[in-house]
Order: sequence, then structure tokens, then C-alpha cells
Amino acid sequence: MFRAGQFTPQQKLLFHAEKVGKWVRGENVYPILVEFDLSNACNHRCNFCNSAETNKGEILDKNVACRIVDELSRLGIKAINWTGGGEPLLNPAFGDIARFTTLRRVEQGLYTNGSLLTPDLIRVILSTHHWVKVSLDAGTKETYKKIKSADYFDIVIANIKQMVRIREDEMNCCDIGIDFVITPDNYKEIPLFSNIVKEIGVDYGGFRPATEKALMASEWYKNEVLPLLDEAFKDNGKLVMNTYKVNDIVDNNLDQPYDTCFGHQFCPCIGAGGEVWICNQLRGHQKYSLGNIYANSFREIWNGIKRKKVVSALKVSECPKLCKNNEINKILALVKKPTRNLHHNFL
Repeated sequence: MFRAGQFTPQQKLLFHAEKVGKWVRGENVYPILVEFDLSNACNHRCNFCNSAETNKGEILDKNVACRIVDELSRLGIKAINWTGGGEPLLNPAFGDIARFTTLRRVEQGLYTNGSLLTPDLIRVILSTHHWVKVSLDAGTKETYKKIKSADYFDIVIANIKQMVRIREDEMNCCDIGIDFVITPDNYKEIPLFSNIVKEIGVDYGGFRPATEKALMASEWYKNEVLPLLDEAFKDNGKLVMNTYKVNDIVDNNLDQPYDTCFGHQFCPCIGAGGEVWICNQLRGHQKYSLGNIYANSFREIWNGIKRKKVVSALKVSECPKLCKNNEINKILALVKKPTRNLHHNFL
């Protein structure tokens, strides 16, 4: 049995029933979470990255970032993910921005490749964040170098161990996880990654599929990947997985039963160049920009006519399959327009 852990977007919506209810009634609510790119530069070039081709090496200005964080806080946004248009820690103001965000009572999570962690940065992250997830994606340095075009495996492992030690010394409660994106290049190292999770002292190791490479390979998942995952999960209680994506791949359930991206309402993305994107999967493509925070406030962008035009023009059929908001869209589509045979009052 595979454990979903924190990968349960539909369940998480239940904690925001009041806001979802307002949206169902036609109110233009503000997001719950904002994906935020402090940088779209990166010192890795992962062969499964969906942002590599649109990265411009931009670093978001510290004052602009803090201004928007302050505004998001006043608008009631609950959380920010510092995430993967690039490597967030390449922004030299990361520590200052993280401390400012904590002062504004906005929860924070961090996706990082872990190669730039220092003791000082680690202490800032542990004292300001609810969680940090390091993208390891391999069980050996050879495979790491092959899929990431970077030779940081030993450095990243050492940095994770140091983070765990500092957390223990300072009795911090920030969750520390490591991530493994499953591809044809690394899947045979699932057992090795599982061993690293057990030995390194992190809270969890997470698996998720690199969907663009896996969409046409459901038989490969069934025959090659699932047996390795099954053995790893039996042996290691710290493993979690993005189960809904894997299940959809294995079942070849790639249909999108909605014609509008409802999920963007609760989880948009702000890019390192200041663009507010409809989602993190479509960042870098100008027709999906809702506006720019260098020119306007987030409130102005969110309530502006351009967002309505972008959303109405978006063709869901052209979106990446199994995108971040796909699972949210499924449940929101049902809430917005219940099907006749759902019998939704019969729990």
C-alpha cells in the first residue's frame, strides 16, 4: 500500500471550505497558496524539468518581493512555496525575504536542489519554514550527474545531513524531506534512494512521476516501476508518493473532466521576472501572464480584466497532463456542476 502523505490536494481543500463556498457562489476570492519564484536561474539542468526552456536567469528584486508578500498577507493568502522556476537560493536576498515573510505571518515551504545550503541559510530556513524539500532524484552520484548535468550529489547529501543535525541541536520542528522524480533514467535506483531516506535522518522521502516522459508508458510503470516501489514501501515507513498521478498513469486515466482551470483561483504562480502566471506549469509563456507585479499590485492584477481574458481563452486540452492543479480541478468541477448520478447528499 502506497502512502500519499501530504500529497492530498483534494483533502486539503476541505480545510478551506468557507473560501471554496464563496467561490462556488460566484465571489472572486483570493488564492490560498501562491507559488513564488525568487529566481529562474539554476545551477542544475535536470532533463525532466518543465521550466528549463523558459528560464531567463532572472532574480526577483528584494523590495518588490517583500512588497508583494506584505500585500499577499493583507489579502489573506495562507502560504507561499518558494519554488522551481529556478533555484530559489540563487536569490542573494532569500534569507531576508524569508524572515520578512515570517513577520507577515505567511507560512512558507521551500523546494531546493540543496547544493547551495550553508549553515547560516539552513538556520534561516529552519526558523522560518514549515517544510523544506530537497530534490535528490537519484541513488548514486553517477545517475545524479547524468540526469541533472551537475556534480553535486555528495555535497547535497552532506548538506542534508547538516540540516538534520542543526534541526536536532536547535530542537526545530521544520519538516525535512527529499524528493525523487521517477524517470526511465533513474527508476532502478528506487531501492538505493529508499536506503538514503532511512539512513540520512529526514522525515520522509517522496516519489512522483515525471509525467511528460511517463504518459505513454503505463505498461512500463506497471511492470518495472511499481514492483520496485512496492518493495520499497514495505520496507520503509518514511516513504510517501504522489499516488493520484501514478494511479492515473497506470490506469491510463488522462482525461481532464473540466473545461476551465478552476484551480488557478486558489494556486497561481508569481515568476522571477514579476509576471503573475495562471499556474506554475505554464510560466514563461506570455499568453498565460495575468500581469506583472513590477507594474501593478497583486490586487489590481487579480481583479483585472486581463485575468478573466486569459482564463477564458485557456484551452485545457492544451495544458500539460496531470498538472499540479489537475486534481484540484477535478473536485472543483464536481462542486461547481454536480453530475446527476453523483448522489452527493449520500455520504
